[in-house]
Amino acid sequence: MFTLLRNPFVSLLMGGFFIGLAPIFFRLSEMSPSWAVFYRMLFALPFIGLLCLMTFKDLPKFKLKHRSNYLVCFIASIAFTLDLIGWHWGLDLTSISNATIIVNTAPVWVGLYGIIFLKETWKFSFLIPVLLTYFGIIGLVTSFESFTFDSIAGDIVSFIASLLYALYLVCLSRLGGEHPFKVIFFTTLFCCFLSFPIGIYESSKVLPATSYELIFLVCLGGISQFLGQTFITYGMPRINLSLGSMGLLMQPITATIFGAWFFSEYLDLLQITFAAIALWGIYLVRVVAQKK
Repeated sequence: MFTLLRNPFVSLLMGGFFIGLAPIFFRLSEMSPSWAVFYRMLFALPFIGLLCLMTFKDLPKFKLKHRSNYLVCFIASIAFTLDLIGWHWGLDLTSISNATIIVNTAPVWVGLYGIIFLKETWKFSFLIPVLLTYFGIIGLVTSFESFTFDSIAGDIVSFIASLLYALYLVCLSRLGGEHPFKVIFFTTLFCCFLSFPIGIYESSKVLPATSYELIFLVCLGGISQFLGQTFITYGMPRINLSLGSMGLLMQPITATIFGAWFFSEYLDLLQITFAAIALWGIYLVRVVAQKK
């Protein structure tokens, strides 16, 4: 079992699977978007801290190599916190499949950021998967019979969350010289602090009302945040980028399948087709962007 999990592609699939369960745990926890983010980070911190203590033998175990990287981690955490809150708001307004697939278009914006701001070479091959991705998303969004104002608002919020997720990924790319476990620790810590005041403003329901809600929040932190990020952190650097990009698509696929299972958000054949087109476009965007 453990030998199998050491396979990088299997590790990525597991990471995508665990993160894909996050919208399910969020919906079942019945907490507000910001409080769900707070508890997700809070319950993940002890596991990540223990992982750092076990990984690094030299002291200090949590220190980054460069002071400026603490600021980069903080900026990344602002983007990630707002991304997760926006995604959670989207999950409350639209379907799990819509919100998750739209948020996972972040690689499109990472690639465009490189072209616009970092003056990277533009290639026509990048435009094709972008158009393919949003053709699938537009088709998926408009094919639902429950095409309401709330669902449109949820799709728009999820789109904004994808821009913030892209900013988070760009910030992480600036931290390549740091150990990923330390980066995960500090971004999780900062996200925990940042989401707390937003939660106070957002909702008076500070604590989970039942033990079941608490269990789902623990699962959100321990399974989706800790296990998901750890498996992806292990697998991504050890695998071909194209194959790795395919493995990460496990996240929206998992969210869509379990959304149908738990909340009866079933997709018809047309919607499945559009979802498949969008996922294929996201995969191609990752591959084209990472080949530059």
